[in-house]
Amino acid sequence: VNDGLQTTEELQNKIFAAANRARSSYTDMAGVVGRLGILAGEAFSSNDEIIAFTELMAKSFRIGGASAMEQAAGMYQLTQALAAGRLQGDEFRSIMENAPLLADAIAKFTGKSKGHLKEMSANGELTADIIIGAMFAASEEIEERYSRMPKTFSDIWKNIGNAALREFGPAIQKISAMLNDPSMENSMRSLGRTIADVAVAAVQLMDVIGKVSEFVR
Repeated sequence: VNDGLQTTEELQNKIFAAANRARSSYTDMAGVVGRLGILAGEAFSSNDEIIAFTELMAKSFRIGGASAMEQAAGMYQLTQALAAGRLQGDEFRSIMENAPLLADAIAKFTGKSKGHLKEMSANGELTADIIIGAMFAASEEIEERYSRMPKTFSDIWKNIGNAALREFGPAIQKISAMLNDPSMENSMRSLGRTIADVAVAAVQLMDVIGKVSEFVR
């Protein structure tokens, strides 16, 4: 999904930084950024905009008190909506429940009431441009409210996990390269055959032991 305005490593570093600011896991944020880039890339001007949008959404979910499961469900619904180009029906209800700040932002951005927004969603009038525009229009309020939220033990551990993943990145890449090397695949197949041979020999040995014990009895 890299738009070519930076290297892949630079893109990863931007996502790491956004995840730490939002007190989220890097893998979760990278997954959302990746899905938005693939499914709704045309709705954004660049990777930077996708990352900024994802960070704001993560923060708005936290401010709204959504659990980790509710955040994941809300993010999925929002990704689907942006991919389709509009927020409709169940997707809008999910956002109303799990991301009330986004619902408020859309209401302010459009100048419509919540009831009117439901009608607009039913008619397919809540387009991706409105959702994205509303989110960025509310960014100052979201950042201000988020800055007042105290860090939790879980938040700190997520940052530690992100740091560990980042530092172990080169080692993980080496392991991945090793596991995908043809010689390693051959070694694994040889090991599998060896284990199978040992298993057969073990069964035969147990048969012999059984016969000997029977003879002794």
